[in-house]
Amino acid sequence: MSTQSNETRERAGLSLRGFLIATALMLTAGILLRAGGVGGERTALAGMVADSGSYTAMTARSGSQEILFVIDDRSENLMVYTVLNGTSVSLDARQDLRALFSTARASYLGTAPGQGRP
Repeated sequence: MSTQSNETRERAGLSLRGFLIATALMLTAGILLRAGGVGGERTALAGMVADSGSYTAMTARSGSQEILFVIDDRSENLMVYTVLNGTSVSLDARQDLRALFSTARASYLGTAPGQGRP
């Protein structure tokens, strides 16, 4: 019984690793294509990221909208804002980064958040 559960756990770990590797490769390809000028603009702009004190902000285009990502180092939160008509912003999402990384780590290890390794 223990051998089967270990095999199942290993298969789940391998499929999760495969998914994460595939996602990383797709993101890398997208970044390289975008930076190389495929699909529009020919330059990668480092000016889209700024930090001040405990805040880091990055803007990105999403279709016809501008998106603003803000990380607050003190509270360890990620906030996602949509820029409306270039005049105002609307908070779309807030995520506690500690909870996000704990959940991701637990999912990778096959445990519930807050528990140790199986």
